Amino acid sequence: MESYSSRTIDELGRLILHKELRQKLGLSEGDKVSLKIIDNIIILKHEKNSIEFNGVICQIDEFGRITLPSKIKEELGWKEKDKISSHNTGNLIILTAA
Repeated sequence: MESYSSRTIDELGRLILHKELRQKLGLSEGDKVSLKIIDNIIILKHEKNSIEFNGVICQIDEFGRITLPSKIKEELGWKEKDKISSHNTGNLIILTAA
């Protein structure tokens, strides 16, 4: 599993996904991703490959950001300025508190 440095959640609940990570998964502006909570982590999967994933759908903006829904942040206890680490497992991204 490849790890990337931590990113900070901004005041609007957005989190930037690393460029290298987006490239590995073939993600670009306007693409949709599914977010699913399992224990205290978020599993993120490219929507075109996740028809049966049944997660919360988010869209990647022009800066490579996704906006984490309030419900998910509250469930995990994540808030503005928290550090989040991303890990690549091949076709999934795992987001964890840093």
